[in-house]
Amino acid sequence: MLHFDIKPSRNILHDVKWIHSRKRTLLLAIVLVWQAAMAPFRTMAQQPYNNTKGYSCNGRDRPCSTYAFYRTFQEQESVAKVASYFKIPPATVADLSGLTDLAPNAILPMGQPLYIPIDCRCHNVTSQMEVPYTIAPRDSFAMVASTIYGALTTYQAMMVSNPRLDVLSLVIGDTAKVPVFCACPTADQIANGTRFLLSYGVYPDETLEIISANFNITVAELSVANELPTNATLWVHTTLLVPLQSLPPIAAMANFPHVVTGPSNMKPTSRSPRSRKVGIFAGLSAAVLLVACLFVARHRRRAPSKKQDELSDFSLVDPNLALRMFAYKELRKATKNFRRSELLGSGGFGAVYKGTLPSGALVAVKQMRMESKHGKESFRAEVTSLSHIRHRNLVQLRGWCHEEEQLLLVYDYMCNGNLHELLFRSSGTRFPLTLRHSVLSGVANALSYLHEECTQCVLHRDIKSSNVLLDADFNAYLGDFGLARLIDHEKVGKTTMMAGTFGYLAPEMVHTGKATKESDVYSFGVLVLEVMCGARPLDMIVMELGDDGVLVDKVWRAHEVGNILQVADSRLGIFEASLGSSGQSGLEDESCMTTQTPDVIMEDKKMITNILQLGLLCCNPNAEDRPSTRLVSQLLLLQSWESMEMSMPPLPRSKPQARYDKPGFSRMLGMVSPSDSELLGIENVEEVGYATSEATTLLSALPNDMWEWV
Repeated sequence: MLHFDIKPSRNILHDVKWIHSRKRTLLLAIVLVWQAAMAPFRTMAQQPYNNTKGYSCNGRDRPCSTYAFYRTFQEQESVAKVASYFKIPPATVADLSGLTDLAPNAILPMGQPLYIPIDCRCHNVTSQMEVPYTIAPRDSFAMVASTIYGALTTYQAMMVSNPRLDVLSLVIGDTAKVPVFCACPTADQIANGTRFLLSYGVYPDETLEIISANFNITVAELSVANELPTNATLWVHTTLLVPLQSLPPIAAMANFPHVVTGPSNMKPTSRSPRSRKVGIFAGLSAAVLLVACLFVARHRRRAPSKKQDELSDFSLVDPNLALRMFAYKELRKATKNFRRSELLGSGGFGAVYKGTLPSGALVAVKQMRMESKHGKESFRAEVTSLSHIRHRNLVQLRGWCHEEEQLLLVYDYMCNGNLHELLFRSSGTRFPLTLRHSVLSGVANALSYLHEECTQCVLHRDIKSSNVLLDADFNAYLGDFGLARLIDHEKVGKTTMMAGTFGYLAPEMVHTGKATKESDVYSFGVLVLEVMCGARPLDMIVMELGDDGVLVDKVWRAHEVGNILQVADSRLGIFEASLGSSGQSGLEDESCMTTQTPDVIMEDKKMITNILQLGLLCCNPNAEDRPSTRLVSQLLLLQSWESMEMSMPPLPRSKPQARYDKPGFSRMLGMVSPSDSELLGIENVEEVGYATSEATTLLSALPNDMWEWV
């Protein structure tokens, strides 16, 4: 037998080492290729929160299967109806949401959570699931985005996805593309076990803590996925990305107490004679005890005081509304015992204080005056109206408190105050055209939603600059619904309660005493002129000098002579203010301004002219000739003066004559909201209309349309 003693040669050892070194290089190359392949996932998430256009992506991004957390925003919703919005089988939604025992057409309560499967793909530069939607009567992009698809898209994103549709006149039966917001997990999230990013619409009073607890994740995970600090304040009707490994059962979520989980499958079973006897005995005992309690209560009951009787209905707030009932002790602590240093402002209905909740969220607490009839009516009006409506340009009511004879309302805090302060009290800064345009567009959008897109038409009845609030980015929010009324659409125009603020009141209201959608349009028109002219609707100082201090008449005269730009705010100047690409606000210090080119100046002049003319269209003395809030909103959404000019209705060359009779003098009294005291410089006036001297002062400030009747 031959034995071979084989020893490795130096060449063989060298080859083995070479192979090992090449293996390391190969592994490194594989890692680099894998990272390059996963790079697109990093761009599809962990992006800024509250993005109106959607989450960015690029053509290399891969699609993914994810989910959305949907809540019903309308009455008469069912699993089948919601599934039809997203073009998916009802059984899929029912199975994901734990509602398999519920009939597909069974009516769901408002706010019912549902899981929606999303096929997330990169369309152009945003991650979304495109869903076709058939335009129905009275539809607008804003209504479709906010009401039908909740917080899962925006009207801005819909405009981008539908460039060929005319937003000014949507045709019934046309098909629009709805971009449902979504995103896919990053490589880091996948490595940490995240399987998908749930698209989640924020509801009132929700915080990162509440949302993360519902889904059994940490606040840090939720904040990182949305580029938010852990103590961030969330805005209602915006979208969050929730990183998840699996979908938790909706029925197990503690913060959704009014959800449907399906009918009971339990059937009655037969009982033994002994159990029936026990049941009968227990029932008789309970009945006897109840009768005894009623007898004692009847004899011990005292007649309720007038104050108790007046306040009893304030406690009857619908428990199904997405509103929180705060404890008075909590709000007193939040406002530092309503310290004067926390006072934000005061008016005829009470005072508003800055407050800090235990979560760190900043709120505005409105303390109503109990002794004022207007204060009680204002409380009732605001709770009734704001609890039913949600829109990104409406101040969100977080909750309320009726305790210890106190009426308190809690709102989101707006750190930049109101539009009136910005126009007339700010110094050292300019209010650029782009920002004025944006503010007016936001208010018009909110007003269109109130008038046209709510289940019931909401008449605001007190639109003015001090009721337009501004957040950190100078986004506009319409607030103060103390005079608002919910009215069925077919009954609009039949209300008889007059209210409002002098200078903003439509002239026909003195004649008819009725608030209408058209009277709100007139008030908005005055607001447009106020913003673009930088002048108060009524200038009492000018009027005392014998000149005409009524802004509407002043702008009409400038239009009639063909020089409407002469009344524009001189602070608009020839400068262009950047809206802050670095994240700064839209306001700029004068020293930072740069001169525009002649072409840009001409563009600005034409846009200013168009917006002033739109204000005059809204201020037409005849209500039937004013544009609708939907048309006004759509016109202001247009970014070029050419598009706006082509789409605007024709403006009369001179101020039209009013086509209604003259009112009596008595109707002039009692028509003004207590907030007029601040506007006109009248102090300590609770009910202006009941004081003859104050009424005389106010009548001297009437526009020509009203003054000629007195």
